[in-house]
Amino acid sequence: MWKQTIASVTAGVAVAVSMAAEPPVWKADFEGQFPGEVPKGWRQHWGRKIDADVRQVSNMVVLGGNNSMLIERSGTDSAQWGFGTETKDVADGTALLTVPFQVQGNGKHAFNFNLEIFSHPYQTGSRFAVIGFANGTVTLTDGKWKNGQKLGNYEPSKWYRAVLRLPTLGGKQTEVIGRLDRFLGDGKWEKGPEFKLASGAPKGKWGWLLIVPNPGSKFKAYFDEITLERVR
Repeated sequence: MWKQTIASVTAGVAVAVSMAAEPPVWKADFEGQFPGEVPKGWRQHWGRKIDADVRQVSNMVVLGGNNSMLIERSGTDSAQWGFGTETKDVADGTALLTVPFQVQGNGKHAFNFNLEIFSHPYQTGSRFAVIGFANGTVTLTDGKWKNGQKLGNYEPSKWYRAVLRLPTLGGKQTEVIGRLDRFLGDGKWEKGPEFKLASGAPKGKWGWLLIVPNPGSKFKAYFDEITLERVR
């Protein structure tokens, strides 16, 4: 669990986050694959997976297109694992990461995944920021679990997106700026309040997006149209 040390910025004070004007440098929409396949470019990096764990392309619940990625845990497993993918590098400016998700189930630890910035190859000590999903709450913490900020709440079986603006090696930003948006339908989103979390500069290039389930968690989580964009 992350330590409840609130970031230096007062909750509820919005921080302006400009929208990226350039095309995404990286995108995961899970199209062009058959349901049941392991998503292209995603693989296990550590830990132990049991047969009840599901990590596959799905066409059951989608935000756009025909496919999404399904992560499912049965609630009987105490093991953990890291399942992730490499993204493209954002060398300068700031990086805008958008992660749409839908969670089904209300386990003690509903879901969490780690976002890590590191110099290649993958290095566990270079974790940079963490988005946590538990009991209907989305939180943002730094990579060392020292500072945390609640971004908002989510309801089961509805689409939301976590939006993070992150520092790069060649940029000037020194904090993570995050928010939680709610999907209204017809391509429209209701933006949540924005919060800052002091982070400093990353240790290396972008990067990996890593999903880590908590022990004993029981849920289904769908991800679709994840994007990484460069903001000047």
